[in-house]
Amino acid sequence: MYVFKFGGASVNSAERVRNLAGILREHGKYPLAVVISAMGKTTNALENILKNTLETGRIDTGGLKEIKDYHLGIIEELFVPGHQIFDYFEKDFSGLIKNLVNYSNAGYDFYYDQTISFGELFSTRIISSYLNEQGVKTRRV
Repeated sequence: MYVFKFGGASVNSAERVRNLAGILREHGKYPLAVVISAMGKTTNALENILKNTLETGRIDTGGLKEIKDYHLGIIEELFVPGHQIFDYFEKDFSGLIKNLVNYSNAGYDFYYDQTISFGELFSTRIISSYLNEQGVKTRRV
């Protein structure tokens, strides 16, 4: 078995996602486990959104728009219009907003983990969908 870990910079564009697919195709005759980080600087952006939201008591809509536009730009380059990934991404993104709105007194660390993990959720959803489209069968865990 091969285990691959692709960090943020290695999946920060549609071109890089296509490259990742090529790498995995080269090793496809072996069992693979693939770990994907958030795309580009998404973790940093989510940290800033969380910080701004907690400091002001209002959701950082500008920061959210940047994250959404960034991921949609990659999706639009990788998939045809109307592909189900667009609906999946919207649902995932709505989950992020719901998480920000529903802050509880569970503590900052819990809230941080629940928020930041959306970066990996977005990237794994996009990349898994792309790989499946390209004949590299995946199961997202």
